[in-house]
Amino acid sequence: MRDWRIVMFIKRIVAISLVVFNAYLSLTVTAVEMSEGVRNRIAILKDSATGIDAETADVVADTLRRARFEVEFLTSETACAAAVLSPKKYFLYVIPNATAYPAAGADALTRYLQGKGNLMVLGTPPFEKPIWKHEGRWVDGTFVHDAVKNQKPT
Repeated sequence: MRDWRIVMFIKRIVAISLVVFNAYLSLTVTAVEMSEGVRNRIAILKDSATGIDAETADVVADTLRRARFEVEFLTSETACAAAVLSPKKYFLYVIPNATAYPAAGADALTRYLQGKGNLMVLGTPPFEKPIWKHEGRWVDGTFVHDAVKNQKPT
């Protein structure tokens, strides 16, 4: 179980971020066509493959739900699909730990942002460590480097 001080710190950061984001949204929402249902929907990446601690994602989701937002968790795989990660479905996409992110999801994330979707990134440095799906599991550059290094000449 996490230290309660860490959980409280995360809750405060999320609450402050929401206040700032709500102020931003109230100023810019008129410039973006968005239905009321979508304006209330948030996607959160929750997948251990990207280094996201499930408890952190849950704290973020609980905080958003208390603020009356509808929250849905995405896996690394579903976040790579532009049909799933769409501004027509979610007005906000939250990545609790953006250090690692699926390389295959770059196009879907780009389309989401170009379509006027909003992004909240927690954790830095963002997108520093791309990951790829290999034989049913997510791997990073270290795995690829080690696999190449350990190849025996034929």
